[in-house]
Amino acid sequence: MTTPNINYLKSTNGFRSCIEKGLRMGLFWADYGSSVEPPPCLNNKSKKSNQNCPLFKLKHTNTCPAEDDINPLNKMPRTLPQTMDHHQKRHLSTQRTVSSIPRNDINQNWEYPSPQQMYHAILRKGRKDVSEDAVEPMVEIHNFLNESAWNEIKKWEERRGCSNPKLSHFKGRASDYTPKSLLFYYIGKIYPSKFGSSLPFDRHDWYVSRDGKIVRYVIDYYDAPPEPSGQVAFYLDVRPAIDTPMAAYDRINAWTSKTWARLFENSGNLHS
Repeated sequence: MTTPNINYLKSTNGFRSCIEKGLRMGLFWADYGSSVEPPPCLNNKSKKSNQNCPLFKLKHTNTCPAEDDINPLNKMPRTLPQTMDHHQKRHLSTQRTVSSIPRNDINQNWEYPSPQQMYHAILRKGRKDVSEDAVEPMVEIHNFLNESAWNEIKKWEERRGCSNPKLSHFKGRASDYTPKSLLFYYIGKIYPSKFGSSLPFDRHDWYVSRDGKIVRYVIDYYDAPPEPSGQVAFYLDVRPAIDTPMAAYDRINAWTSKTWARLFENSGNLHS
């Protein structure tokens, strides 16, 4: 089956239910106030840090936080507590993982939420049906997807000669399907055996600093069938938004390069 996606990803975590109940909420970067210098390694954890971090997107409700409590970079709440909710039955980790993604505003990396903060985000969303046991694997998968998306962005930036891109801000646009995703969706209705026929479960626009200039990337997140081992899997379609002629050239050049490589590979197989 042909898909529009660049990368097929397998998570090391096998909790499919947390995808159905968690990731479909969408992903976002929430701000937690002033920051401290993060450890240089992604695997390091910080127990006490108020640094910006990725988190699940919160929809607007009737109890919206005050204007001053909203991060202007993403229109999301600045704070989520590290304490247990009064309905909570088990302790969740308050450790947070430093990402590999550099920030554009300060010389530090973005930081991911702790499972405890994630749980509060889920409650604010109004989702009380998510098991507390699923929160920690949910955070792992959330972080995994962000890191995978950033790795793809770095590959695109290398084509432009930028070796040190930085993430400025982003917008979650789950209900705004991209023209590309809609095109493949409708083609899949006609040729279901050849093309995927599902819409992405989420969409992000990431704004990246390329040597001081902000460029936009579009990311479509697709479900993929789970692995026989139980691993959850995804397709991520990460590409520059066609906001400039140069971005359009990059997209066309990448597509033609892959097409020619595939043709030569098939030709070699025929003659072997």
